Amino acid sequence: MTRTFEWSPRLEAQGQTRYSVRVSRFGDGYSQVVPCGRNNVAQLWHLSFCGPGDEIRTIQTFLDETKGSESFVWSAPLRTPGLFRVDPTRGVTLRAHGGDVYSLDATFEEVFAP
Repeated sequence: MTRTFEWSPRLEAQGQTRYSVRVSRFGDGYSQVVPCGRNNVAQLWHLSFCGPGDEIRTIQTFLDETKGSESFVWSAPLRTPGLFRVDPTRGVTLRAHGGDVYSLDATFEEVFAP
C-alpha cells in the first residue's frame, strides 16, 4: 500500500511542469514534435518545511524510509493527489536555525504507476 505524505510545505513552494517529447529535426529547419509516452506531463516541486525538531525529524524519517525509490501520495498545490518521490540526485537538505527550529528542503518529482 502506498503511503501518503501529509505535511504542508512553507508558502514558498515552487513547482515546475515538464513535458516529455520527441523531436525530429529536418535539414530545411522544419521539426516534428510528438508527446513521448502516455504520461508526458509531470511536475517537479522544490519544497521547504520549517518547524520544531520533532516535526522535521518525522518528515525526514518518512522521506528516508522511501529511500529515494519508493513513491508516495502527495497533493501538489492546485492539483489532485498524485504519486511522487524524492529526487534522488538532490536528496534532502536539513538546516538547524538555532534553538529547536529546523528546516528541511526536498524536491518531489511526479511519477506514474502502470
